[in-house]
Amino acid sequence: DPKQKELKINRLKDNSEYTLTYDKLLLSTGSSPFVPNPELLKFPNVFTLWNIPDVDNITAYIKEHQPKKAVVVGAGFIGLEMVENLAKKNIEVTLIEMADQVMPPFDPDMAKLIANYVANQNVKLMLSTGFNDLKNNGKTVVTSTNEEIDTDLIILSIGVRPNSQLAKDANLELNQRGGIKVDRFMQTSDPDIYAVGDAIEVNDYTLGNKVMVPLAGPANKQGRSVSANILGLEEEPYAGTLGTSIAKIFDLSVASVGASEKILQRNGLKYKEDYFVTIIHPMSHAGYYPGATAMTLKLIYAKDGKVLGAQIVGYEGVDKRIDTIATAMHFKANVKNLAELELAYAPPYSSAKDPVNFAGYTAKNFLEGLTDPVTYQEYQANKDVYTLLDIRENPEFMAKQLDDAIHIPLSELRNRLDELDPQKHYLTFCSVGLRGYVAERVLKQNNFTVSNLLGGLRTMEELEEDITNINSSKNYFEQSHAEDMTNIGSSQVDNSSNSNSIKETQIEILDVCGLSCPGPIVQVAKAIQEINDGDILDIRATDPGFSKDIESWAKNTGNTLLEKTEGKGQFNAKIQKGLGHIQNKVVPNQEISLTENK
Repeated sequence: DPKQKELKINRLKDNSEYTLTYDKLLLSTGSSPFVPNPELLKFPNVFTLWNIPDVDNITAYIKEHQPKKAVVVGAGFIGLEMVENLAKKNIEVTLIEMADQVMPPFDPDMAKLIANYVANQNVKLMLSTGFNDLKNNGKTVVTSTNEEIDTDLIILSIGVRPNSQLAKDANLELNQRGGIKVDRFMQTSDPDIYAVGDAIEVNDYTLGNKVMVPLAGPANKQGRSVSANILGLEEEPYAGTLGTSIAKIFDLSVASVGASEKILQRNGLKYKEDYFVTIIHPMSHAGYYPGATAMTLKLIYAKDGKVLGAQIVGYEGVDKRIDTIATAMHFKANVKNLAELELAYAPPYSSAKDPVNFAGYTAKNFLEGLTDPVTYQEYQANKDVYTLLDIRENPEFMAKQLDDAIHIPLSELRNRLDELDPQKHYLTFCSVGLRGYVAERVLKQNNFTVSNLLGGLRTMEELEEDITNINSSKNYFEQSHAEDMTNIGSSQVDNSSNSNSIKETQIEILDVCGLSCPGPIVQVAKAIQEINDGDILDIRATDPGFSKDIESWAKNTGNTLLEKTEGKGQFNAKIQKGLGHIQNKVVPNQEISLTENK
C-alpha cells in the first residue's frame, strides 16, 4: 500500500502473513524466463534455466534418465551455453530459433560466424524456426514449420520478462513491455519507491533512448547507486548501460558492446549516412609467439568518429578487447582515440599495434578519405557496378578462385597496371582486407576508380557458408572422451586406397600457428616441394581461413588431403604429396614480397 507505506508479506514456510512499514522501498524483483504456455512445464523433461536450482534440476534429470537427444529452444546466451553443456555430455542437440540468426545482440554478419561454428560442432541448427507445441507426452517437439523432432529433453530459453506485478499493483508507471520506469536516480513514479535490475528500463548510454537490458553487471552498479540515493549520501545518478556482454560457446568467445547496426537502423539511422563499419581479422597476440589465434572484430562508428558499438568473435583475447572498447565508449571516445590508445604489449599478450588500435586505424583511414570500403552485402546488391580484382598471391589463388574475378598478385600489381581498364570500378580483395587496402591505395594513386572489400575473402566465405547440411564422418557425440575438445569437427576428407600410407611414409611436421594469410598456404607450398612423393605433411595452423583453403589447395595442386581436424582455435591437416589429380589449371609457386599478418 504506497499510501500507507506498508508491505504485506506472505511467509511461505507456514503461509502466515505480516505487515512491514517503510520510509523508502527498493524493488529488485528481477525477471523470469518467458514460457509461451505454462502447461508445457508439466512435462517432467521440460525445463527453463534461470538460477542454480534450475541447474540442479536439469543435472539430476540427466543423471537419472540418461537422455540421448535434446532440443534447446532459443539461441541467445542461455540457449547457446546449454547447447555446449549438453553436447559435452554426449547428448545429440537440436537448437531451434525463431529469428534468422543466433545471438540477438549481434548483427547478422557477426552472428553468422557464431552459427557456422556451432553447426560445425555437430549441433543441428534450425533458424527461422519457432517452437509450436509438444506432443507424445513431451517427447516430440512440433515446430512452426510443422516439423516434428523426437527428443528426450527440452530446454526453453526463449527470453525473459520483468517481474513487475508488484509494481503494477502499486500503480507505478510501467512501459509497454512491463518494465518499471525510473529516473536517473532509480526513483519510480512514486518518490519513495526505487527500483533496479532486470525489472526496470534504463537509458541507452550510446543513443540516449530507453532500453531494457537484463544483465548482472548493470544491475549491480544500479544497486550501488541507489543505496547512496536512498540513504541521502552524495547522489549517484546512473548514466545508463552500454550492454557490454560476453559468452563462451564451446571454445569460442563472443562479445558485444553498444549499438549494433540493427539497433541503429531501428532508430532511423542509415549506413554510410549516419554511421559506418569496419571489419578486421587480427590475431590475439603477436603471430610469431606460439598460441596466437584469430578473431573477427566489427567496429561501428558515427560520421564524426564517435564509437557507437563493437562485436568480436574469436578464441583468445576477446574479453580484454571488448572491455577496452567499452571503457573508451564510457568516456565518449572516437576512432582516433582508439588508434592512439597505449595498451600493454608483450608478444604473449598482444601485438605492438593491438586489435583495438587496428580497428581505430581502419576507421580513421575511411574518415580521412584514404579508402572506400564496400561490405559483402553492398557488393551482392551491386555486382554489376564492380569488377572484382583478386590481389592474393599465387599459392593462395590455388586454394580458391572466384570465376568473375581478375587475378593480379599484389607483388606484381605496379608492373601490370596496363592490364586494367580505367573506365571500370574495381573492387580489390585479399584474404582478410589489409593487402586489399594496399592495392586500393596503389590504384587510387594511379587514377583508377577502386574500392576494397571489407573483411576480404574470409568474410565472404563465412557469410556464404552453407550450414544446412554439415557432414562429418567423426561425430562429436560419439567421441569416447567428450571433455576432450581436441578433435571437435574432425573430418576424414580423403582416404587413399593405401590405408597404411601414413604409417609407411615419412611424416614432416609444419607448424604455421600464428601466421595469417598468406603465410600458412605459402609455407605449405614451400614445404610440399621439399618432401618426396608419398610423404606426409602434418600441418598445424591457427588461421581460420586455412581450414577452408587447404582442401581446395590440395585438389588444385594434385596432392591428397588425408585428414582435417580442428579444436580450440587450432586447425590441423595431413597432406600426402602427390596421389591426387589436379582439379584446375594451376599457376606456379612464386615468392611473394608482402605478407599479411594482422
